[in-house]
Amino acid sequence: MSTNEEKPSYELSATEFEAEVSDMLKAARASHPISTEVLTALTIGFHATIRIFLDLGPDKILGHEALRIAISECDTLNNLLLEKLQGQLTRIDLVLWDATGYIHGWFLDQRGHLAVQLGSCPEVVAKLAAVLQTLSPYDQEWGALLKQRAESLVSLVLLARKKAELQARAKVQSQGWFKKLIFPTSLEKELLSLGFL
Repeated sequence: MSTNEEKPSYELSATEFEAEVSDMLKAARASHPISTEVLTALTIGFHATIRIFLDLGPDKILGHEALRIAISECDTLNNLLLEKLQGQLTRIDLVLWDATGYIHGWFLDQRGHLAVQLGSCPEVVAKLAAVLQTLSPYDQEWGALLKQRAESLVSLVLLARKKAELQARAKVQSQGWFKKLIFPTSLEKELLSLGFL
């Protein structure tokens, strides 16, 4: 048995933990590069909150409002993205991020309707990036890893917005005059349908 298997995940070095998560998701990475990137960041963030909680303790955490909020948001995002819906796949798999090559769209509720209150997929990924950035100064050993993952998510969201704008413009421009008259659409409406406010 290796040393990594004997230690709890939150006791591993940043390099060891990143390698462990990467190995765990290796099979999915080729076909789902975006969602595995988000899942990797989520996993690292969740375990970093455990490390920070054990290092600082609840009393010190209560004294740092930004940290307390980040830990709470990380827990919420973990529950949101990995929640089982009536035996279906996890929510992170319900969004067609990888099939179209970028993050877009809205989460669905149990009846298949848009769950607007959860926020759009790009909003949730941007929030996860902000949480990781907030956590980074509180974990000296994992801080650089948290920053790196936050920057990666921000890059994915920025790229997603560019691709969404191209798709939205193409849809608006391809609209015939009759459709423009009966069902007019705009760049803003098309971007909103893709989850960009």
